[in-house]
Amino acid sequence: RSVVVAGKDWRNSNLAWIWLTHETIHNYGLPHNGLYTESSYTRPIWDVMDAMDTRTSELFSWTRWLIGWLKDNQVHCINKENPRTLVTTHELSPVEVNDSNLKMIAVPIDANKIVVIESRRN
Repeated sequence: RSVVVAGKDWRNSNLAWIWLTHETIHNYGLPHNGLYTESSYTRPIWDVMDAMDTRTSELFSWTRWLIGWLKDNQVHCINKENPRTLVTTHELSPVEVNDSNLKMIAVPIDANKIVVIESRRN
């Protein structure tokens, strides 16, 4: 069981919905996006898992896929072992549009890293 608790500092904020979304995604087991080192934490602002004080209103397509909000058929993984998949053309539907079209392309770099390609229009 998981719970989200807030102090009164967020209750009357215009950004309370971002905070609630951010904390709820933690309940799915996901950490903040970014790179951790012993001395610092670096995170570009991609979505609400990066910063709660931003106007970024969409979840990164990778986050959506991890928590099951994108189906596997909405994600195309490039297979480095198959040269025919390395040169390809795809039409992406914007992440914020609620449809069943392709939303994300994943390009593996190594066993622990990928590049994600998505479209945003808002």
